[in-house]
Amino acid sequence: MVGHPAQYRWSSYDANAQGVDNAIIHAHEQYLALGNTPEARQAAYRGLFKIKADDNELDIISCKFALRYITGS
Repeated sequence: MVGHPAQYRWSSYDANAQGVDNAIIHAHEQYLALGNTPEARQAAYRGLFKIKADDNELDIISCKFALRYITGS
């Protein structure tokens, strides 16, 4: 686990949140709906990650992942 998506090597965060070019990342419908301009979409995307999971939540996610349980919505 990493503390922030930007720290994960294979994350699309840099492309979606910072506008970094990445040949394998393509904007999907939900991302495009975040704003009318690239800057607005990037700002809205960054906002999705302002809430930090607490250590207890991360422990639960890690345990469920280790047991191969599906988590999330």
